[in-house]
Amino acid sequence: MENEGNRLKGKKNQFYRLLISFNDFKEVLDIARIIFDKNNLDLEINTEKRKIDILTKEALSSALIVAYSRPFSGNDKNSKNSIPDLNKNVIKILNTNEKELHNSLIKLRNKAIAHSDSDIIDIKPYYMSVNNKKTRFINSFKK
Repeated sequence: MENEGNRLKGKKNQFYRLLISFNDFKEVLDIARIIFDKNNLDLEINTEKRKIDILTKEALSSALIVAYSRPFSGNDKNSKNSIPDLNKNVIKILNTNEKELHNSLIKLRNKAIAHSDSDIIDIKPYYMSVNNKKTRFINSFKK
């Protein structure tokens, strides 16, 4: 009887993971729609609005990567009510291009967004002037 209870709990947790993952992937879709909607972000004009739009696109891209990665992150394993990661069989159904995109998104999440990994950050210190030549600061890196 205990094995049956554990099996049912496992199935319930898998179902919960699917529900949570569905919401994460819906968030990814919503963010992607905003990023690719030319009416929301105009990256062609050369104005202050363009700078804001570029920052907005970068922020939305980071949010998209985080939302996509959640079902695969393994962050819930130490929780009292642990819900397992999305089953690895999900990845097996992806075609080659989709698997490459999946791997790239997970790598970006792990190395560029969730952690400051020196392998992925192209460190190139340089001076920038602000308002006049007397006010200078060092920008630490470019992504």
